[in-house]
Amino acid sequence: MAPEHHGDADPNAPPAPPTPLQAWEQRMQRAQALWQNGEQEFALAQLVQAIPLAHQLLRSPYLTVQPDDYLAAWVVTHLWIAELLAERQQLPAALDYLCDAHTALLGLGHSTEVTLLQQAAWRHQRETVQALLQWQRQHGPSARVTQLLQATHCAPPAAPPPTAPATAALQPEPLERCPLPADRLH
Repeated sequence: MAPEHHGDADPNAPPAPPTPLQAWEQRMQRAQALWQNGEQEFALAQLVQAIPLAHQLLRSPYLTVQPDDYLAAWVVTHLWIAELLAERQQLPAALDYLCDAHTALLGLGHSTEVTLLQQAAWRHQRETVQALLQWQRQHGPSARVTQLLQATHCAPPAAPPPTAPATAALQPEPLERCPLPADRLH
């Protein structure tokens, strides 16, 4: 008796390759398993190999569809590498990863049109700002960190209430530099 087929899928066909996000997740799971087994060097190697996958996610056309997942991959990878490098006393390299994570989000968060991607970038900036502030507390002031923190903009004001004239909603207010409110840091 012949094997039964369900649908058009060939049961002998090789499985589809993982999506970039799935490949990133697999790499991160391997890094976490190594970390939990006390193999920090191998965990770091897995994380470094995850960086090209995170770059690929930022260039993906699906970034605007799944911005939170894709930006989380970017941020988590960079912050974890920075943490491991700092533990190894490789402070300049650790700072590079922290700054790269935040710089990419800054680039995505600046626009006169508020999009899902921009909102996700603002949400993830809370994590990178927190990491940069923690860096300053642990390692002292850094001109590079200070410059990045000063470049961080506050989210634009909420849309005008429905009673406001329609033309007001069409005029985007410019983003302005402002101190980071405490509630954006938690």
